Amino acid sequence: MEVGLFAFAALCMGTMGSTQLAAHQIALQIVSVAFMVPAGISYAITMRIGQHYGAGQLLDARLAGRVGIAFGAVAMLGFAMIFWLLPNQLIGLFLDHNDPAFAEVIRLAVSLLAVAAWFELFDGTQTIAMGAIRGLKDAKTTFLVGLGCYWLIGAPSAWLMAFTLGWGPTGVWWGLALGLACAAISLTLAFEWRMRRMIRREPPVPAMTLQAGQAD
Repeated sequence: MEVGLFAFAALCMGTMGSTQLAAHQIALQIVSVAFMVPAGISYAITMRIGQHYGAGQLLDARLAGRVGIAFGAVAMLGFAMIFWLLPNQLIGLFLDHNDPAFAEVIRLAVSLLAVAAWFELFDGTQTIAMGAIRGLKDAKTTFLVGLGCYWLIGAPSAWLMAFTLGWGPTGVWWGLALGLACAAISLTLAFEWRMRRMIRREPPVPAMTLQAGQAD
C-alpha cells in the first residue's frame, strides 16, 4: 500500500519535469535513511507484542506498544529537527552547491525537506503502530487503514494540492503527509481500541504470575 503511494508520488513529480523529479528523489533518499529507525522498531514491537499476546500478558503487550510508538515519535522528532536546521548540508551530500546548474533542484529539495519534517513524524508513528497491530495477529485493520488513508486521502490530496491548487512538488508531499497523518492517528487508536476490548474480555495474565508458575 505505502510503496504504491510513493510510486504515485514519483509519477506526479515526473509529470512536472525532470528538475522536480530529481529534487523528489534526493529528498526521498534522505527521508529513507531516517525511516530505517521506525522500521526497525516496528519489527521489534511486532515480535515483542506477539510474545506477550501469545502468553496472555495483555497489559504488557499494551505497554510494549505504547512505549514503541512513543519512542518512535521522539526519534522522528529528532530527525525532523535535523531536516529543519540542516537541509542544505544534507542535500550537499548529493549535489554541489557551487554548481549553478543544480540551483533549482537544491531549492526544491530544501522545500521538500521542510515538509519531510512533518512527513517523517507521521510516517514513523504509523509504521510502529502498524507493527503493534500486526503483533496482535490483525492484518485486516492495517490493510483497511492503509487503503483508506493512503489511497482515499493521501493520493487524492497530493494530486489536488499539487495540480488543482498549484502547490507543485510541495503539494505532493503535503498530500503524502496528510495520508500518513491519517494512518498514524487511525492505527494508534485502533491499537488502543483492540487492546481495551481484549483486556475487558479476558483477564490479563500478569508477567510475574506467569514467571512464578514456570519456576514451580
